[in-house]
Amino acid sequence: MPSRPPLTPTALYVGLWLTLAGTAQAQALQEVVVSANRQEQKTFDAPAAVQAVGQDVIGVAGPRVNLSESLNRVPGITVLNRQNYAQDLQLSIRGSGSRSPFGIRGARLIVDGIPATMPDGQGQASTISLPSAGRIEVLRGPLAQLYGNSSAGVVQVFTADGPARPEVLGSLDAGSDGLQRRGLQAAGQQGSLNYLVDLSDFRTDGWRQNSAAERRHLNARLRTEVSDQTRLTVVANVFDQPVSGDPLGLTRAQLATNPRQADIRSTEYQAGKDVSQRQIGLVLDHRLDGSSELMARAYAGQRDLESRLSIPLMFQQAPTAAGGIVEL
Repeated sequence: MPSRPPLTPTALYVGLWLTLAGTAQAQALQEVVVSANRQEQKTFDAPAAVQAVGQDVIGVAGPRVNLSESLNRVPGITVLNRQNYAQDLQLSIRGSGSRSPFGIRGARLIVDGIPATMPDGQGQASTISLPSAGRIEVLRGPLAQLYGNSSAGVVQVFTADGPARPEVLGSLDAGSDGLQRRGLQAAGQQGSLNYLVDLSDFRTDGWRQNSAAERRHLNARLRTEVSDQTRLTVVANVFDQPVSGDPLGLTRAQLATNPRQADIRSTEYQAGKDVSQRQIGLVLDHRLDGSSELMARAYAGQRDLESRLSIPLMFQQAPTAAGGIVEL
């Protein structure tokens, strides 16, 4: 009885392609709505390079502490976790902002329509509450100019809608080096009021000396339908980071001796920063017709920062020196 001829590479490739094609036809793709040009539309209709990360992806990507957990899968964007909560993430869109030593530059951060980027162009991703995020949009390219000058891209975070049935959820994440994130969330619909209130507490001892961090976050969104065409949204955000040490960099010899150690200047000057922020905003939407709407926003906030730098005392004593502590 003649044996079956061996399967050629071409036949193998075709067989896999047919299998994948059959699987793709059996699955229905969900419709994705984005806000690339400041108005909600289908992602395929948006004349821009825009991707959206949904709540399901955000929830399984990690403990929902840093944007790098869920955005590292978006093309054209690089989000590096420095593992240093005193310097925050390094976020670069198409190369812009890749040389920023701290904070985020070259890209605008917007949360529920309210800018999270300061007037000087610097943003802090740590103030974004990921446990309450419904989706994250990344807009790349020239269309980002709709959101401001000198913007190579835009990262927008939208708080999730409360479910039709009110619910209270608790969450707990734990890891090595004392990592813990505890969360409590209440959300639902009461008449014309849709609400979501999220409270989270994060802390870690850090892998290196003087790298411990603590964060407390409160994010709330209340939305009511004033009429069939008008709705009012109240957004409140409170962020407190009282502890975030900066272990500084190590030389090659220090790294070989003990990679967990901190530079001696880090412990001598207790390098790190304390930051707190309080913000509230009102967003009024009025739909004129099926394709046009008016939107007005009013917001106010206060941000306090104290940063302890590792500048040797001999340089701080110079008449022209700015000192070793920054208070803003």
